[in-house]
Amino acid sequence: MIMPDKGNVEGLVGYARRNFMVPIPQFPTWDAFNAFLEEQCRKRQCDRLRGESETIGERLLRDLAAMQSLPASPFDACDQASARVTAQSLVRYKTNDYSVPVAYGHQDVWVRGYVDKVVIGCRGEVIARHPRSWDREDVIFDPVHYLPLIERKINALDQAAPLQGWDLPEEFATLCRLMEGRMAKHGRREYVQVLRLLESFDMAWPGDRTRTMSGSTMKIEIPIPNMISLGGIKAYTDSDYYDRDSKDPVKRFHRGHHNMTAEEREKAAAAINENMKDEDEKTRKIANKILGAATARIMFEPVADIGDAAAWNIRTKELDVLTGATEFSLQVDVSAENEENKAVAKKLAQSVLDDCKGASVGE
Repeated sequence: MIMPDKGNVEGLVGYARRNFMVPIPQFPTWDAFNAFLEEQCRKRQCDRLRGESETIGERLLRDLAAMQSLPASPFDACDQASARVTAQSLVRYKTNDYSVPVAYGHQDVWVRGYVDKVVIGCRGEVIARHPRSWDREDVIFDPVHYLPLIERKINALDQAAPLQGWDLPEEFATLCRLMEGRMAKHGRREYVQVLRLLESFDMAWPGDRTRTMSGSTMKIEIPIPNMISLGGIKAYTDSDYYDRDSKDPVKRFHRGHHNMTAEEREKAAAAINENMKDEDEKTRKIANKILGAATARIMFEPVADIGDAAAWNIRTKELDVLTGATEFSLQVDVSAENEENKAVAKKLAQSVLDDCKGASVGE
């Protein structure tokens, strides 16, 4: 077995430290630091060492041809340990404590410590992620982990240590004051239930998209805010225009969420002209123009594996979902990409379905 040249390898580490990290550089993230080191190493491939006729890069290509392929899965560069969750829903790793959801109290867990993060899991499931602390005797909380307990012991809302210093948008404080002022203790519990949505959904993020607004003398860029909205969950009562007599909700749903064919558009145009025959020519043209704009392009995309039937409205960015005799809609506008909006809506819809299992309409 051929062993690597230990001295040479250690010498290269020293070379990299002296040439790439003096003076000491600063980076916002580890990924940025690694990208910088990779760039410096690639630049060095153009160098030619003393006594060699080829550059470092050329010699590397010859070596790569003789090397074995890399493993299919990359090496997980982390320290692995086992631990047990305490009564305070904390896991000890090295000299610090990291929180996990209260549902995992007193259970055995595994811990993976990376240079910048700590990942905690129970059996085959990841249950917590934290930035790694390199201090000693530090306690790192995720406030969301403790919300189920706070909901049961609502008087602890203002004093609970895991919630201290939680940097929430000011709208949350306003909501808390309003709900507490109107419903007293019950309002505080309702507020915690709002916070518990963060168990399923990430905090809303500011929009980074803009649209151009044109005036008579100028053009300005207007931010497009991100938006996620859940419509009411209600009984499906749509008596679809094309299938009024059908008693099958799925069939009616599909008929109400299909893209009009050319023949159907012609029939609709004929119906408009018939109903507006007493109107002037200009009004009829406007009505037909509106019909053409609304039906000339694909509006609905069927979405599989959600409820009994689901359809994505490209124009309004809404996902309509039918489950049993119940329907709801989700509007998602967080990206300029249609597929990304649809994927987020599908994920949220599945969360709604999971949370509503066994519940009746109106509960």
